[in-house]
Amino acid sequence: LLDYASGDLPAAHNALANLIALVQSLPLGAMAAGEPLVCAAQLALYLHESARYPHLLALLERYPGQFHDLLVDRLRGEIALRLGDLAAAQSLLAAAERQARVGSLLREVARVQEAQAELALAQGLDTALARALLTEAQALVARLGGQREAARLQARLEAIDAPGSSVAGLTAR
Repeated sequence: LLDYASGDLPAAHNALANLIALVQSLPLGAMAAGEPLVCAAQLALYLHESARYPHLLALLERYPGQFHDLLVDRLRGEIALRLGDLAAAQSLLAAAERQARVGSLLREVARVQEAQAELALAQGLDTALARALLTEAQALVARLGGQREAARLQARLEAIDAPGSSVAGLTAR
């Protein structure tokens, strides 16, 4: 994750492959696999490694409702969203939001809100909901000191409002 954050994408891709190999070397469902698995899933989402999503989703399903530095249900929800399973994404993200709020996992609350905004856009809902969720997420990460993340969320907000933008920030072209 640090390789990705620092912009070293080749190292991040290598780290993802190493994390998946580590997870696969452990017994199925082993608690020790939880942390490298969630890191691999988050990294795959950052890198848009869509070919890995089904495999990671299957592995994450062994850890429902768990927190291993990241919320498993949020990751499952984001992967389901990227795979186009909007109903599963909605259910998983709702569960992740409840868990994040109860546990005061504020960074996870912000991540869930961002994913819920993308879900609202994918469902074709009014962009006002997506804007509200992203604005709330941005304020939360800024309060937590995540200025780079707040700037990224601001850019996402501006993309929603840009002329010609549509679902998930894509233009008709």
